[in-house]
Amino acid sequence: MVVEEVGMPEITKKKLHLPLPPDLHAELKQESEETGIPSTVIAREAITTWLEQRRHERLAEELRAFAQEN
Repeated sequence: MVVEEVGMPEITKKKLHLPLPPDLHAELKQESEETGIPSTVIAREAITTWLEQRRHERLAEELRAFAQEN
């Protein structure tokens, strides 16, 4: 699910300088050009998805640990 810049509520955003290896930068740029989605939106969505996945993984691990203790 890609969140588009247009229509996003006006919220304060923090900037992040994120150096990328040339091959990853080229792939991101190509995806942006092919889809018409700004590379910043693609990167933001990828980071959001990764963080959500990590939260789920941590929760699952905590639940496994709790089940083993009880």
